[in-house]
Amino acid sequence: MSESNPRPSFSVVAPSNAQVVTVRCVGKSGSTVREFSMRGGLNLWVFLRKHGVPVGAACSGVGVCAACHVTVSPGGNVSPANEFEQESLRRHGHDPQSQRLACLCRVWGDVTVSADYW
Repeated sequence: MSESNPRPSFSVVAPSNAQVVTVRCVGKSGSTVREFSMRGGLNLWVFLRKHGVPVGAACSGVGVCAACHVTVSPGGNVSPANEFEQESLRRHGHDPQSQRLACLCRVWGDVTVSADYW
């Protein structure tokens, strides 16, 4: 990420040795909305959309709108949030300590995610 282009970039290509992980999506009621497998290291937003899970996308997945905010279960094995993501969450009234932007989140191991719009 450079100063002239503050948007992080991401690839949908996982490392060839990446393990297969399970993503469980939980709705407001606490029930499982969807569960699917993906290769570890890939972008959560891309796979939620690919598997038919509704997720916000006003900025096309570049992290500026925060429409794709989700809660990752404690201990979820995901990439750490960077300053850009934390500021975007704050700017849109979300808690960067408990929420993530799916478009900037890579999944490294099994994880449960929830959203107040599922």
